[in-house]
This record gives sequence, C-alpha cells and structure tokens, in this order.
Amino acid sequence: MKNHKTDERTDLGKSLEKAMREVLEHVQGKMTLESREVEVSRPEVREIREQYALSQQDFARLFGISVRTLQQWEQGRRFPQGPAKILLSVISKNPQAVWDVLH
Repeated sequence: MKNHKTDERTDLGKSLEKAMREVLEHVQGKMTLESREVEVSRPEVREIREQYALSQQDFARLFGISVRTLQQWEQGRRFPQGPAKILLSVISKNPQAVWDVLH
C-alpha cells in the first residue's frame, strides 16, 4: 500500500489554499482583492413571462417571486434589483439552466 504524503496536493487544493491566503491577507488589510462590476440591463419582465406563456401566478410560483412584486415590475412601479435582476436575465436567456437547478 502506498503511503500518501501530506504535502502532496492536487492543483485544486493548491488553488484553494492560495485563495484562502489571499482572503486572509485581504481581511488583514494587506491586499486588495480584484473585483468586477457587471452591468445587467433592466429585464422586460412581462415579455419574459409571456415568452413561456405563463400566467403571473404560475410564473411567480415557479420562480419564487411574490405575485404582487411581479405585478409591480410589469407595471413599471418597481424594478428588479440585484439577484432578482440577474435571475430574470438567466430565465430569459437560458431557462433550462434555471429549470435544471429548480428540479
């Protein structure tokens, strides 16, 4: 039986160790981590829902959105922000990805 040395690490292990060191240095104020800003355009919520021929109730239930919030988005009284905005973009462009996660 082969004796595995503790200092033998996979590439993934080395990458995780490096990432954790960087996080620690960031928390200690020794370095600034790289960040990216992504601009996601405002989704056309009604068009996305109608693309799948779903009622407001069905769409809201399927994606965990309150019907009232969905109605406000569709009427332009409020607009999706943060994760909701990104989720709607994914629903619009790659609904199978969302379906795979939900089911």
